[in-house]
Amino acid sequence: MPSAVGALRALLPGPVPAVAVYGCPGHGSLSSQDQWALPDAVPRRLRRALGHLYVVADGMGGLAAGSQASAMVVSTLLEAFYDDARRERDLALESAIVLANAALLRQAERLVEEAPQGLGSTVVAAVLRAGDALVAHVGDSRAYHFTPDGVHRRTADHTLAAELQRRGTLSAEEAARHPGRRQVTRALGRAAGVDVELVRWRVNAGDRLLLLTDGAYESLDDDELWRLVRRRRVEAAARNIEELLARRQPEDDATVLIADPFGPRRG
Repeated sequence: MPSAVGALRALLPGPVPAVAVYGCPGHGSLSSQDQWALPDAVPRRLRRALGHLYVVADGMGGLAAGSQASAMVVSTLLEAFYDDARRERDLALESAIVLANAALLRQAERLVEEAPQGLGSTVVAAVLRAGDALVAHVGDSRAYHFTPDGVHRRTADHTLAAELQRRGTLSAEEAARHPGRRQVTRALGRAAGVDVELVRWRVNAGDRLLLLTDGAYESLDDDELWRLVRRRRVEAAARNIEELLARRQPEDDATVLIADPFGPRRG
């Protein structure tokens, strides 16, 4: 049973993050396999209890299948996370991703002819509440934490190149060019079991949280992102990123979600 202090904290008003999202299809594509979700339609009492959930997913399996997979992931995750506000956030977030994985597997069985390669997707999801950031991810979509001191990458890619780098076989420079950087070693929709990586840290006023798909971070390096985002409102930062990506024309679909954990609105 929740303590009286815990129940009181759930009722207290907290900061409502300010968020902006920019996404574009890869060069030569008319539509994107990336999807994202915001909790704006979620009842305020649930957001106060569990926090504000933001999700970015990058679908795999061909254009139509990939788009369907990422859309299913973000919608299932958002609904499942807020389904039971009594759970701990870590458990609620991990359980929601497990449910999204199961939903993809069931849908792939129904669409075996239309999507013979199956339905797959990466996912990176962040929960912001009262100065606390909780991120879960599977695959190569990333989470960054921007502070006045610089850029802090909070997730480790689940790719062949990244695994080889962690083993010491490749340097960071070699991993960035290695063909295995696009070979995902973990993804939703591949198997009944899914290994979800969770990380938590504190955020302060002036910090920014970014969720990105590979098309974005392969087109913009960390220093560029920091210059585009720091000391700017999220809407202005998103416009800066949009302008630069329009010039770069990324090969792959690119999505960037920018969150100010202590946004101007109060909730």
